[in-house]
Order: sequence, then C-alpha cells, then structure tokens
Amino acid sequence: MAGDEIGNQSIGGMEDRTSWLSALSKPLTRLQTIVGITAGMLSVGGALFPLVGFGTIQTHGEFVGVVQDARSHRPIINAAVEIVTAQNAVVTTLLSMDDGRVRHRLKEGQYQVRVRYPRFIPEVRQVLIIPGQTAEVHLALSPRPLPPPPAKPVEKPGAVRRFFRNLGI
Repeated sequence: MAGDEIGNQSIGGMEDRTSWLSALSKPLTRLQTIVGITAGMLSVGGALFPLVGFGTIQTHGEFVGVVQDARSHRPIINAAVEIVTAQNAVVTTLLSMDDGRVRHRLKEGQYQVRVRYPRFIPEVRQVLIIPGQTAEVHLALSPRPLPPPPAKPVEKPGAVRRFFRNLGI
C-alpha cells in the first residue's frame, strides 16, 4: 500500500512542472491571439502618442515670474507684475503670491514684463513665449537709494560780523 501511494504522488513537484510546460506548448486559441496582439498595439501606441504629437496643436505657453529682493533674495509679496504686448497693450496685471511667484498662460509671442513695488526700482524685462513651454523669469528688484540729507542753509553774516571781518578781527 505504501508503495502504491508513493508511486501516485509526484516526486519534488515534477508532475506539476510537466503539466505547466505542456500547457505552454499547446497552440494559442484565436481569442488569446487577438487579446495579445491588441495589448501589444495599445502599449506601443500609448508610448508613441506623446512623441508623435497627435492631438491638439498648442498655441499657448506659460509665463512664470519670480519676484525677489536683489540683496536678500527673499520673495517680494504683492508686487505688481504687468504683462504687455509688443504693441504696448496691457495683457494682464498680476500680484506676486507668498513665494514671490506669478503665473499666467500667454499666446505665443514677445512680451514685456514690468514689475513695480514701493521703495524698489521698477524692473522691465523682455520674454518670449513658446507654445507648450514654460518661460521662467527671475525679477530681482533693487531698493531705491535713500535721498541725500538736506543741505544746511548758508547763513549770511550779519552787519556786526561784517564790521569785525573788515577790521581783520
């Protein structure tokens, strides 16, 4: 009895391996073939789709401005960033956020960016927007110089001083 049981059992899983290999050697069914080919085409097509550029043609790019203090490189909050066209038409005016950044989608073309903030010298930059790309511009504002102290008024000598000066004293 013990010998019969040993003969029917697989030794080291040999029977399991041979049944699995025999399943692979059988011809594929038509459904399996169609599913495999479809999956392969979708994988290749999905990988090539972004490279070929199918879909919509992009006409806009993104402008990102980073407004910061030229000395400390800290962000300047609430700076007015004005974007104008080459014909000097205002496209938009933005305020810089907590990190000093502004973002705006723009049509392809050349623009002028003007930045203003109290106590700082205004900054003007040219930027070219290319469709599908981001143009990041760092706008470093320098503090305005302090005005010179007022000059001391020159006192005209009085009559008594002129008299003694004329005497040589």
